[in-house]
Amino acid sequence: MKKSNTILLLIVLASLVLAGTLSSCDSNSETPSVASSDVATEPVLTTPDGNTLMQEQCTRCHTTGRITSKSGSVEEWTTTVDRMIGKGAQLDAVARDTLIQFLAQTYP
Repeated sequence: MKKSNTILLLIVLASLVLAGTLSSCDSNSETPSVASSDVATEPVLTTPDGNTLMQEQCTRCHTTGRITSKSGSVEEWTTTVDRMIGKGAQLDAVARDTLIQFLAQTYP
């Protein structure tokens, strides 16, 4: 077989393989579906550490020095944090507890 015939045969074969591959990508072809329970639909949210919460929440109204110059027990920091939530601090229950524990351990 001549070299030109071999090349022509390879081109024809490659075209057939390509055509078969493209036809399997047809929009009417059935593709496997993924169950909605297999896909994460909501991002996983994590609560920042206590120091980050203090920097993000407390320093909106107070200087860091004002916060770090205070000390208190868990109960005292709970009273303070709850008072700040009453004044508009945005903390969910987990963030609240994380912040209180951080403040009580860091500034006893």
